Amino acid sequence: RYFKTVPALYKPDGASPEGVLYWHYAMSYQAVANSALHTSGYGQSVLGDLVFGRAGWFPIYMRGPTGLAYNFSDSWPRFYPSAAMFELARVHRQPFYSWWMRERIDELVSQRMQYWDDEYRFMPLAIAWYSDAGQGTDAPLDRLFKGAQPVFSMRGSWTDRNTSFIAAKGGDADLPHAHQDAGSFVFDALGERWAVDLGPDDYNIPGYFDAKQKWEIFRLSSLSHNTIAIGGQQQVVGGRSDITAFEGGGSNPFAIINMGPAYRGQARKVVRGIRFIGRQDVLIQDEVTDPDGEVRWGMVTQAKVGVRGDVATLSQGGATLEARILAPGNARFTVEDMDPRTSRGRKNPGVQMLAVKAPRTNGIARIAVVLSPAGGARNPGTPPLIPLAQWSSRY
Repeated sequence: RYFKTVPALYKPDGASPEGVLYWHYAMSYQAVANSALHTSGYGQSVLGDLVFGRAGWFPIYMRGPTGLAYNFSDSWPRFYPSAAMFELARVHRQPFYSWWMRERIDELVSQRMQYWDDEYRFMPLAIAWYSDAGQGTDAPLDRLFKGAQPVFSMRGSWTDRNTSFIAAKGGDADLPHAHQDAGSFVFDALGERWAVDLGPDDYNIPGYFDAKQKWEIFRLSSLSHNTIAIGGQQQVVGGRSDITAFEGGGSNPFAIINMGPAYRGQARKVVRGIRFIGRQDVLIQDEVTDPDGEVRWGMVTQAKVGVRGDVATLSQGGATLEARILAPGNARFTVEDMDPRTSRGRKNPGVQMLAVKAPRTNGIARIAVVLSPAGGARNPGTPPLIPLAQWSSRY
């Protein structure tokens, strides 16, 4: 029964619906079991299903060039590499996994293990499972995972820490460890994370794992994530948002997320498009048809924010990011604190939400924001505003 049911959790692409941290937990134990079976000569393989051959790509693509994870669901932004990558590489002959894991080990050694904690408890197995196969130039820069929590990422390089990186998701809040985060994204550039996910709250908060009470905890609600809110309402639980279009490769890849199920009863149609312009800038474009209230676009950041009308300048770590509103034409940025707006949850000092609001309308409320590292100095100009229904690889 085990060999049939466990792979189903990762189908079709090897992603964990509970996020990258819980992938790390589960795959570490499965790799230990698999190695034990292999060395003892037992014929069955825990990791033999082909879905596990794809599973190693999930943490690879969920880790940004800053070293931080795309920490959707109850995952932390700190990324924990798993020695299981070497075992997956051996079983499924994936040398890129081995190269990637060696890079992570080199980083840990160069940092003198300063972040070592109990989550690295399986890391010594990397010595037993070590492989020197593979190199870092033979994997696509973009990848879509179509599992229960569909998610994608795009990046400019595998080796440049200052490259840009965007990751976003659809999915359903009605899953273990899930948040109300359909459409939410993170963004890295210039060695900094600009759009952040706050991550989980304290598991000991009463009702944290109760299907109804948990949404009173601010960090789990859609009001704390990098997505939209309609009339100040939270997203609907039990509505799966699918990534309906994904075109990777080239200079301007894009994805489109149908978020309508997460806003059932709040709007007739909700669609988010994300385009990676020149593999540096990012355009986030939302189209909300017949919203029943004001539409708020939000991005949570730890950066220092300065606002001048429809332009916001974010700064941290000696780097600068410019955000520009392309639509609506008369919109202005505002900055909101991130203290809990729901009845429970801890405060979030040092972070704020960069927000844009569009009034209620009969028809399409469109909000489009472009994020440009270094003020767009390497990729100047305003991108054209094209309806999402007309988006294509030709840009």
